[in-house]
Amino acid sequence: ARLIRTASPSEAEKAFRDGSADALLGWERAAGDEQMPLGGGTLASLASDGFSPENVHIIWRSPPIRYGPHAALSSLDPEARILLGEFLTNLRESNHQVYDLISGGHAGGFVAASDAEFSPVARIVREQTR
Repeated sequence: ARLIRTASPSEAEKAFRDGSADALLGWERAAGDEQMPLGGGTLASLASDGFSPENVHIIWRSPPIRYGPHAALSSLDPEARILLGEFLTNLRESNHQVYDLISGGHAGGFVAASDAEFSPVARIVREQTR
């Protein structure tokens, strides 16, 4: 197996649909987000292009992984990083209209994330790039 890099998720899905890729690391909306209905994600995108979900075999699911994350350069002034973090984590409650503009339809609000939350993805990438 080898990892194929694409410029976008839609290009990865195209490679999977046309057979130039045998597998695809996709996503699905996590259960428990009451504000967003289940659905969407990679399988829905493939199906919307006529690819039958019955032709897909899911071989692995990770624990939920947060969408994002937003990151700030370590060279940014520490006070500015703190202010930015506070702004984002309070934005949903303080200004819902602005939150909706920058959240991209991903309900749930901004929360602090840790490296450990992304360890399943990091492990896959490490294993595939050896």
